Amino acid sequence: MKQLLHIPGAVLPTVAVVSVLMVLSALAIISLWEADFLFFLRQRHDTIQRAHIESGFLLYSEYPEEVISNLDANGTLMLYDSIPHSCISITREPWGLYEKVTITGSDGKTAVSKILGKHRLCGEEFVLLCCDNDSAITLTGRTHIKGRAKMSHNGVIYGQMGSVFFSGEEIAMDMMDISDKGLPQPTAEALLIIDELGKLATGDLAIKRSRRLSDTIIVANKVHIEAGFKGSLQVFASDSITVAENVTLDYPSGLFSKNYIGIGDDSVVNGYVIGLNYLQSRLAKVRGLVYVAGTAQLQGMVSGSAMLEKAVYRSPQGYYNNTIFDATILENHEIAWPFWIEGEVRRKEIKWLN
Repeated sequence: MKQLLHIPGAVLPTVAVVSVLMVLSALAIISLWEADFLFFLRQRHDTIQRAHIESGFLLYSEYPEEVISNLDANGTLMLYDSIPHSCISITREPWGLYEKVTITGSDGKTAVSKILGKHRLCGEEFVLLCCDNDSAITLTGRTHIKGRAKMSHNGVIYGQMGSVFFSGEEIAMDMMDISDKGLPQPTAEALLIIDELGKLATGDLAIKRSRRLSDTIIVANKVHIEAGFKGSLQVFASDSITVAENVTLDYPSGLFSKNYIGIGDDSVVNGYVIGLNYLQSRLAKVRGLVYVAGTAQLQGMVSGSAMLEKAVYRSPQGYYNNTIFDATILENHEIAWPFWIEGEVRRKEIKWLN
């Protein structure tokens, strides 16, 4: 005769609790797996969207006008006919003398905005252009021109300023070309932007060193940037811009004035300087474009390109026409140029805005 197994009643709740915990643990593991799978799908979705957006930027940078002309009525472009979700939308607008481009993925949520500039300044490369005014250009002091130069048909004189003789490096003959009578002209689009911004210019403005400005566009009649300021901005003035000592304008910055621009010692401008009359101090630096449609006293360093209608030097001893004294002008292939003169249409990335 079999003996019956007696299980105490107190064990049953324990078994029930353990069973419930086991079921809950299994459900938790399944939920975690599903959450991880959903996270993977979301990451994959975002990766694909950003890959399409980056492809859009690469395509637009190389062929901007072709891309814009192929947008449909909604401003969208299909990157790959075989991939339905490779559709992107592209919008662009002026950002001062640069360009802001926003590309949005097919989901309508993933978007990237970038500031772009020109890949090259124009069709030909040179570091210095002095307009041909039928007079030779005098280089004196510690002046170094590292790259191709376009000068007057009367050539270059390596002269002296008072008791200071030329102590730089002479330009090789095969690195010099004859310049035109005038500077390369701004594009109609650039002049329209300047005109529209000029309508906003009222009053004078002083930018204090304590201000924190980044990717800012400033329009005024006169602008003074105080010593010690650091930030990135584009300044458009109808009268004048003065930059005090020890100012750093980070890339991409720019100074445009319909009249005068002056940059003090130990100040650095990363971007462009465009004006009618210009004074760059002996210890100042510009990385980018210097374009002066009038008289320019250029000293210090320019890493990029300087286009001068007329180079002058003012000293206590007198006024010297067609003279560059103590200036270093170097090539720079790393920067993106402003949209100012005709030529290159390819774009180059400057920075992300998001």
